[in-house]
Amino acid sequence: MKKIISMVLGLMLFSSMTVTAMAGSFQVTTDKDKVCAGDNVTVTIKLDKALEGNYRNIQGQLNYDPDLLSYVSHEMSKDPVSYAAKNMTEREYFTFSYTDFSGTGFAGIPKGTIGKVVFKAAKDVTFDQVKTALTLTMSVQDLQGNIEKTEAETELVICKNHTPGAAAT
Repeated sequence: MKKIISMVLGLMLFSSMTVTAMAGSFQVTTDKDKVCAGDNVTVTIKLDKALEGNYRNIQGQLNYDPDLLSYVSHEMSKDPVSYAAKNMTEREYFTFSYTDFSGTGFAGIPKGTIGKVVFKAAKDVTFDQVKTALTLTMSVQDLQGNIEKTEAETELVICKNHTPGAAAT
């Protein structure tokens, strides 16, 4: 009986470990730390190390302030097959996901760039410099139904455009 219990506990522990390697694996970066109002900025979503195992679903949500940034375009990776992304204009977030509907799961999530999203900084910035955060929330589900979430964040400074020759206030 003790042997059976320890085997069951071992299997439970093993199945819960299949996703736990994810923490801290994802990152979100911008191509510039500071942009002028009206300029574009590219946000890159990356996986630092490959996730081993079979997965049922991977989902990401990139939150941003729609008063300071507006969605322009995106380009998603083709691995493991492709990530479905929706045009997220006029929202506070950009989402993408890949789900295996066959029930067998897709094998691993490769290291590298998952996607790039281009935003335009608002033209009507009222202060000389406004700091805004871009927060990525990732959720990965393995075939046993275990879900693990992790977050990554970066900040961007948007600078007000000054009229040439105007006195600074």
